[in-house]
Amino acid sequence: MRSLVMLFFAAATFLLGSAAVDAELARTDSPVFVSIVWLVMIIGSIVFLVAAVVFARRGSAR
Repeated sequence: MRSLVMLFFAAATFLLGSAAVDAELARTDSPVFVSIVWLVMIIGSIVFLVAAVVFARRGSAR
């Protein structure tokens, strides 16, 4: 169950990050801020995906 929650958070992080990038690109042409948002989005998604795998492996080991 926790792995499904982490997968949901990974998807939500990616989608919200994409929306933030689109909004920022529509507002300004600041490549630095857009790059930072992309990095945070990708790192956050990876963290949640790794947590989902860890929780899934712990659950299957029991």
